[in-house]
Amino acid sequence: MRPERHSRAIYLNLDATTTDAKYSGCIAIKGAEPCAVNFGETFEKLVEESSVWELETGVLSGVSTSVNVMMDRLHLFLVGEGKMPGVVQLDECKEDALQALDFQEKHLQVFGEIAHVPLPLFIFRWPDETIEKVKTILRQLVSPTALQKLRRLDDGIGVYIYYYPTVPYRMAHLDLPVIFGNISYDDRKQTLLKQIPEPDKLISSWFEVVSRMLALGYTATDPCSWNCGHCLMPQNLVLDGGICDINSLRQLSTISKEAQRRHSLFETVRWLDASVRFFLFGENALSARFTRNSLHTYAITLENLKERLIEAQSEGVEIDTHVKRILFDESSLTQQFEKHLKALSAQAKSF
Repeated sequence: MRPERHSRAIYLNLDATTTDAKYSGCIAIKGAEPCAVNFGETFEKLVEESSVWELETGVLSGVSTSVNVMMDRLHLFLVGEGKMPGVVQLDECKEDALQALDFQEKHLQVFGEIAHVPLPLFIFRWPDETIEKVKTILRQLVSPTALQKLRRLDDGIGVYIYYYPTVPYRMAHLDLPVIFGNISYDDRKQTLLKQIPEPDKLISSWFEVVSRMLALGYTATDPCSWNCGHCLMPQNLVLDGGICDINSLRQLSTISKEAQRRHSLFETVRWLDASVRFFLFGENALSARFTRNSLHTYAITLENLKERLIEAQSEGVEIDTHVKRILFDESSLTQQFEKHLKALSAQAKSF
């Protein structure tokens, strides 16, 4: 099965195939599209969908310029995200699987159970003739300047198979009215409750998953994932309380600069807050104006995560040293402000 608006994987719902509780859950198959008879239609649809994107260029040279670009979704994958559209590159399969496996192993060791995230099972490499099939289709659709990017297909494309405890319906796929005009917050909440009877339980589960990530020393917002999203965005929070697509996890110990560690950790908090606001309020909650007026929900998010970490520590969990140093800073108020402001001082000319 493939739920509406799920474009990266198909799912085998084990609950629908057997009544044996031992085989409950879901097997996700990511990257199987090249075997489809109508595979070429995937690319044709991507070419038909164009949008205007505002990009900021020249940041590294010191002269920042905003540029508007009209680009179809096929080229957005190639140029914007550096990914092959319609397929999953073999190195991406390996990266996803190894990241999930590393986290699951650490989670099992510390918490004694499998985390509420994907559990990797298998990686398959498509044969060379399948790669040539993909190349042939793309050469007819890709612009001359983007053709060179197809060379990445030579490194292989694959299929990533993982287990997840339910069919992973995502938060972003809820069919809810937008709060605007005659639609009030209460109106939307009534619609939400018909689909999610216990929203507090669901939100608490997301918080628990993230707090455990932090306890193990992971940030969910790897700086290197800036151009292709991360696991705390609404499209990756699952309606059973778990999280999918966790390749944006990164251990804080692998980030060399303290300022980057701090920023990435607090971005994890910020995005958990933003996605919960999206869940309760709708897409308007992600706008810059709304965010500026939502510092109190950020404070609630940060405080709740800290409380969960304190509770875990009281139960014998050793909290990561970087997380403890940043979230439970015992230095003076001035020093705490300076740690943040010094990190921003290099960007002062762009404010």
